[in-house]
Amino acid sequence: MFNEKGERSDTFYYGDTMHVRFFSYSKDTDGNTTEIELDNETNLAGFSVFLNKEPNIYSNNMITVKLKGIDAPQTFKYAYTVEKRPIEVRVIGIELFAGDVEGHLPQMDILSGTLANGDSLSELVRLTYMNSTKTTAATITNDTAPGTYYAQLSAMNSNKANYYDIKLISSAFTINTQRYALNLSAERFEGEQAGTISMALPETRTGVTNGTFQYESGTKLKFSAEAANGYQFDRWLINGVAYTSETVTKNMPREQLNVKLYFKPYSGSVSVDEANLARVETPEDYENGKECDGLSA
Repeated sequence: MFNEKGERSDTFYYGDTMHVRFFSYSKDTDGNTTEIELDNETNLAGFSVFLNKEPNIYSNNMITVKLKGIDAPQTFKYAYTVEKRPIEVRVIGIELFAGDVEGHLPQMDILSGTLANGDSLSELVRLTYMNSTKTTAATITNDTAPGTYYAQLSAMNSNKANYYDIKLISSAFTINTQRYALNLSAERFEGEQAGTISMALPETRTGVTNGTFQYESGTKLKFSAEAANGYQFDRWLINGVAYTSETVTKNMPREQLNVKLYFKPYSGSVSVDEANLARVETPEDYENGKECDGLSA
């Protein structure tokens, strides 16, 4: 008898497939044993048994086959043991936020081992959401208050669950206060990166050209425009509203906040105060190329 890995064995897990193969043995004059596998002409694809039966010792099993090279069919007796199938089940989940919980709750997951063909995890294990002290079952919805809760795993009281050796790993999980997306974008000018966004609140960020960050409503945000060489600040566009100050402070609303920053080419100029221009008088005896001791203004 062989297991699914091709190893000789008389012990199997519930749900395994047992393969029965046939061999002849002979000894040479030195006492060395030679093993030769014989083709099973009764079961051309081989004789296999899917062990979807209760864990136990199974004795006095009989099989009759016609083997290649032997004229008459042969009957064999064999015994094997079926043990409980080991699996380890845990709770997995993602970060949860109030108002967006449904469809994202922690779920059961097999950490190690596999299910027998045709079985499902829901036949074996129950997942119950509990309060933080694990004393009361909790119904978790989008309206559930932020806080810590517990995902409790327990084995089902069923015959199928008794065919498994189940290790359970329950886990606490947290519903956080709702957070909203802050989308930052320093717009290009004619294809060129004309500047970046800096943040001073709620944390320091510099050199942002594009980015999405998550904040709770009410969080104080402070943005500053940082123009690249050859460009100057033009305006902000925050959820469609224009702002003309290079530094803007906002509170995170209960919705997505889209912040776009625009720059324009630098258009600097030099102003001249003609009233205060200096006047240079040339002496009467000045000749071009000749040094002069003094000029009057």
